[in-house]
Amino acid sequence: MLDPVQEIKSKLSVEDVVAPYVQLKRSGKYLKACCPFHQEKTPSFYVSPERQLAYCFSCQKGGDIFQFIQDIEGVDFRGALEVLADKAHVDLPKFSGAAPKISKDEKERLKSAYEDSNKFFVQKLFEKGDAEKVLAYVKARGMHDSTIKEFEVGFAPDGKDLLYRTLLEKKHSKDDLLRSTLVLARDSNGQDIVDRFRLRLMFPIHDVQGDAIAFGGRALKKGEQPKYLNSAEHELYHKGSVLYNLNRAKSFVKDEDLAVFVEGYFDVMASWQAGVKNVVATSGTALTEEQFKLIKRFTKRVALAFDSDSAGQEALLRAVLTAQPLGMELYVIQIPEGKDAADAVKQDPQLWVDAVTVRVSYLDFYFEKYQKAFDLNTSLGKTSFTDQFLELLRGVEHPVARDHYLKRLSKEVGTPVEMLYDYIKQVKATQRRSHAKAEALPLTKLSHKERLVTYFLGLLFTYPELFFELWRGLDTFDGFVKNAEKLDLIKPYYRLEEAHYLEFKNDFAAQLEKLHTELPASSIYKQIEDHYNRAGAVDDTFWSGLEQVEKLRAIAFEAEVKNPTSDGAREEFVKVLTLLYFETL
Repeated sequence: MLDPVQEIKSKLSVEDVVAPYVQLKRSGKYLKACCPFHQEKTPSFYVSPERQLAYCFSCQKGGDIFQFIQDIEGVDFRGALEVLADKAHVDLPKFSGAAPKISKDEKERLKSAYEDSNKFFVQKLFEKGDAEKVLAYVKARGMHDSTIKEFEVGFAPDGKDLLYRTLLEKKHSKDDLLRSTLVLARDSNGQDIVDRFRLRLMFPIHDVQGDAIAFGGRALKKGEQPKYLNSAEHELYHKGSVLYNLNRAKSFVKDEDLAVFVEGYFDVMASWQAGVKNVVATSGTALTEEQFKLIKRFTKRVALAFDSDSAGQEALLRAVLTAQPLGMELYVIQIPEGKDAADAVKQDPQLWVDAVTVRVSYLDFYFEKYQKAFDLNTSLGKTSFTDQFLELLRGVEHPVARDHYLKRLSKEVGTPVEMLYDYIKQVKATQRRSHAKAEALPLTKLSHKERLVTYFLGLLFTYPELFFELWRGLDTFDGFVKNAEKLDLIKPYYRLEEAHYLEFKNDFAAQLEKLHTELPASSIYKQIEDHYNRAGAVDDTFWSGLEQVEKLRAIAFEAEVKNPTSDGAREEFVKVLTLLYFETL
């Protein structure tokens, strides 16, 4: 019997699901339309019947039919399942609920595997040898013995399958361990099994009830990517619906009527150690609506402590705009000297305690932030300040709060408050919300280098056979130069050097690592190369073991849309390889 997800997918195509929301037009083997998630004039929303994906390459929303419904209807996975089950005439009661169901026995087996894995990692941290250096590192970060033990910090030693063999000895089945994502199959028939976590500092992630359901692993080898590796999602673990440390913090959150959000595992541990125990973190993901709804069970008051760098400030703005429609009472914690919680506690625990105590309303924070960012002695500065702040103020529903800040803004820019009210009313409420989501939540702006690497990976996912055939053929420096000169690129070809090319060609993964992009390009490349050498294609077994799988599927989809046939893909590979070569100089 199919589970509800598979039964729905067998009965509904992606075009069936998307068509009621947008007007789709055929474009080769794709369908395209103006994006339903944001306003645009030029279509950037594509549907692939072959891949069963719907995705906007501008605002980067969408995915399979379940993700599309979650985004378009503003529901969680359970809600999307109910919507699609009704459309597909799938009877959910026989599955004992709206979510894909696994038996109680299966749940217990998965939880047991994580419990035994946790014990294994904790034990390894206190052994002689490599673990001694790891334990010293944790203590150098300011963690006390009692904190290390309370948070069950562990160590995954170097080795291909140490955890796997240990769990087999404890009578866990291979199928359960693969299902848990604690181990991975490196071949299509599931014979070559390896541990997911190797040579990493381990942090167990628990559900609200306190059961370990996932791990976060920090790399210990210099240059290892990704720096933080989470368990892949499985039946008990969905990253966007879990908050690290909520199992311990929930009673303190209730007592304080406040949840403090920090960015990382060490930040949580340090805060706890300093006495601020109503603290949680997101385990390396952007804050989601599901996570805010989860914390709302315990409090409506949230204080956000994010890094002061551009990435941290962008994450803060995203979090604020995600929480606003949920009626949360939001505050911003400003740590002295731009430190994170862990660094502040290490220097002086009182620094962190005081920062939490003197937290400010998010509207006060942004009012002062924009006040400093713009020259209010000029018309342009006043206009920019007003527009930026009103983007936030439009999300404030309470009339008293809105009036208070409009009067404050009026005084600051010297404009009558009535004119500001009129300005807000010029746009319909529904259009305002749509605009705020699309325009006030820009994704991290990629540099030329990052766009180049992302495009290369997308091409590689889509045409691996073509790439490796071409790469084998570019053995000689003369051949590379000849191909490069055909591209008519505005590049200083005199900088092409045979010695560097041979280094670039023979250790390509290391050259990608030099580029320091957001995606772990070197690691992804090596995974593709290894899998292709074994399987001869980038098939489903490859995707099933991959981190950030939805993001990477979207990258592959975009590259395919730009290069629907292999005819032009060969020249694209030559072009992007040439440009990557110049980036490594």
